[in-house]
Order: sequence, then C-alpha cells, then structure tokens
Amino acid sequence: MFYYIALVVKTKILLIFILSTFWFLAFSQNRGNSSLEEQRIEELEFIDRLPEFIPKNEKYRYSEFRDGYVFYVSRKQSNVTKLNFNRYRSLISMIDEKGDTTFVANFEIIKYILIDKDLYYHDRDKGYFEIRTNPTDSVRLCVQRQLNIVNREVLKDHEKPTSSSTDKSFSVIYVPRNPTLPREKITVSRDDIFYLIEGSNELLIANKSSFFKLFPSRKGQIENYLSKQAKQRTPVKFHKEEDLKKLLSFCSGLSL
Repeated sequence: MFYYIALVVKTKILLIFILSTFWFLAFSQNRGNSSLEEQRIEELEFIDRLPEFIPKNEKYRYSEFRDGYVFYVSRKQSNVTKLNFNRYRSLISMIDEKGDTTFVANFEIIKYILIDKDLYYHDRDKGYFEIRTNPTDSVRLCVQRQLNIVNREVLKDHEKPTSSSTDKSFSVIYVPRNPTLPREKITVSRDDIFYLIEGSNELLIANKSSFFKLFPSRKGQIENYLSKQAKQRTPVKFHKEEDLKKLLSFCSGLSL
C-alpha cells in the first residue's frame, strides 16, 4: 500500500519561521501603518505562501511530474506514481489519486525513491539525497538540493522591481495578502550540497576529510592527486559535481 499524508512538518520549515521572525523584527518599523498583529499574521503566512511566487522550474527538480516508485525497507515497492522533487520543501511531491499535489510522508520505512531514472536515498532525519554515481558502488556521491532564502528587501510603493536570476540565485516579488503591508523582493539561493554515502548508509559531507576517512589506506595517494590537480591549475572544487565524481573514481580505482 502506498502511504502518504497531505502535509508534512519539516525542520526546514521551522528554520524558515525562525529566520522570518528575525527579519520581521529587523524591518517591522518600515512596514507602513499596519499593526504589529497584522504583521505577525503575515509572517506566519509568508512561510507557506512564498512557494506561490516561486516559478515552477525553480521549485521543482523536474519540469513535469514523472513516473516513480517508493521502495521500502521491507523491499516492497509502491505502485507507479507521479513524483517530483520539491526543492523549496526538500521533499518528494506526488500527485495523489484525486489529482491533488501533496507530499510523500516522511516515514522511516521508506528507503529509496525512484523518479524516472533518478534514485533518491531517504534518511528519516536528514531528508532525501539524489544519488549521482552508480547506486551499487561501495561509496556513492549524492546531492541534497535546496532553495534557501538569503535576503528580504521591503519595497516602496513607487518601486517597480522585476524578478532576476543568476547562476547561484534568483529573486521573486512577494505580495502580502494584507494590502496595507509592503511588497518584498525575496532573494533565494540554489544550494546543492554534496555528500558521500558508504555501504552502511553513513552520510558524510563531500570534503577532503571524508575522502580520507573512507579511503584511509590511500591517504597519501589522494593527497598527491589533489596536489597534482592544484599544480595544473585545475584544483578539485568540492562543490562541483564533476570534480567530485573524478576524485571518487580515482579513489575507487585505488581500492580495487
């Protein structure tokens, strides 16, 4: 049976709420003639309403919902379901039997989720990680894709800003429900955080220390590899997927 729930409370949502509270206190004096109670209500709504202003191509990993499966710890799998990865919520979205969009429940019994050809590893406390190398390898590279709010700018009534986009971030114009409150320009960063996952399913941030930990007997050779790449003016960037894949391939070859 395919289990799901309509709403999922995530730690990330709590974090956004805390950050929003700080922003609220910081610029509440610039918010027109609205009362503090009205501003407080709007801040509570902000967390849930912001996704309405984020373009679909930014909010979701895929341009459309794709066929996928949920795989359980018991080795059972769900029926085929339309799935997508919601980068704002860091959750797997699904289209339910009624045609509504909801989230896959964060159950401990879920181990993997397959969306089209992409496999996601699930950790009950840490979330979903898209596996970017061979899933059968003893050490795999995976990524956790996120959207994070990095700035909120209160706009004046006469300002006519437009949304913008760069390689690392984009902005949207947020319009409160309450017309007495000002619009805001929200800047959101696209963050891809890379991890290494070994056979025991231990997740480690993909950095030099983690490579040393996973390949302890090859530390010297790894150091030489990193030094050689630096001398060639092509240093390994631990936030770049291709660099990490090459380093992992090198390390895996040494372990044979």
